[in-house]
Amino acid sequence: MRKLAAAVLIACGLSLLLPGWAKAESARPVVDVIQIGGLLDRVQADFWQHAIEDADARRANALIVQLDSSRSVLSAKRLQELSDSIKNAATPIGIWVGPARAAEVGDDVVRLLPAADVVGVAPDANVDNVPGVEVRVDLRSPTLGDFLVDLDNHPDFEIPTKTIGAGDDARREPAVDVRFSKPSLMARTIHGVTSPGPAYALLMVGLLLAVLEFTTAGIGLAAATGALLLALSALGLGALPVNGFAVAALVFSVFGFSIDLQAGAPRVWTAIGAGAMAFGTLTLYGDGMSVPLIWIVAVFGLTAAFVLAGMPSLIRARFSSPTIGREGFIGELGAAVGRLQPEGVVSIRGGTWRARTNRATPIEDGAAVRVIGIDGLVLDVEPEDGGAKDYRERPKSST
Repeated sequence: MRKLAAAVLIACGLSLLLPGWAKAESARPVVDVIQIGGLLDRVQADFWQHAIEDADARRANALIVQLDSSRSVLSAKRLQELSDSIKNAATPIGIWVGPARAAEVGDDVVRLLPAADVVGVAPDANVDNVPGVEVRVDLRSPTLGDFLVDLDNHPDFEIPTKTIGAGDDARREPAVDVRFSKPSLMARTIHGVTSPGPAYALLMVGLLLAVLEFTTAGIGLAAATGALLLALSALGLGALPVNGFAVAALVFSVFGFSIDLQAGAPRVWTAIGAGAMAFGTLTLYGDGMSVPLIWIVAVFGLTAAFVLAGMPSLIRARFSSPTIGREGFIGELGAAVGRLQPEGVVSIRGGTWRARTNRATPIEDGAAVRVIGIDGLVLDVEPEDGGAKDYRERPKSST
């Protein structure tokens, strides 16, 4: 009986210990992998910094950074802080410049490479020569997987490999668990707008939407969308080397467009606006940075369609009357919709039109008005009281 009880206790003990043994035997080294691409900005630098801290806290075997960044917009202090974090990290850090034939590391980003424990470069990837910075290339690895395999022979890394297949089909692959990390959605959104092309496009589209709201007297949807785009543009432009005079020129160009939109036809202010827009676009960034040509073509095309075709058609649809033609408006009576001081909106036979008074004194909301002329899409009006009588009320001349 005692022997049976002892056997049961031993069996229970083994059942508790065996899962732990199995787990220990199946545990594999862990390698963290992150990707840094595009402009190296605050978002990317913070993400890289947090990845280092997380790898140290989890005691990862290595942190691998796939790097493809041709320019940094970080301050010298922030760039040095990131370099120190890479150099002093407890986790071995490897930087692989890839993918092949497309990746580039340039500008001040090159200064981060010497801080890593090992540097690998894909075939035909480019690493710029920066004065005073000596970059050693330890490995020539065509893919990120090959880079991990090649680290098996490096003394600073513990990344075991295993052979798959046999003969000519034999190949090695890393025997590790790979954890890929990426920034949050908000961080990726901010990084996406921190680029010369998107930041410029968001600024121009936001300004055009503000003009749309002002010109058509809408319900606020265009204004809200424009405000959101302008806020995103401010985030992007705030991290880039921006010329303040160029931003002012772009704002002025949209102001010029809006003047002729109010008049109903493209005139001299449209040409002035186009010139200011061209100047602002070409001088928007400093330090050798410029708006990519594809973004210039897209934004100029959108602006031309907006100013020359879209807005005039929309204004005609918004402020035209479905019952009478413009030729019949002269002499018609209506009412002011809001205050005319001297411009505003009037109602003529159920239709709303942009209008301006031909007098210095304003016309109050709801006051009766008479149409005395038409200038493009804008009606010239005067108060009914004190103005010329309606032509239909004039006495007929005797014959």
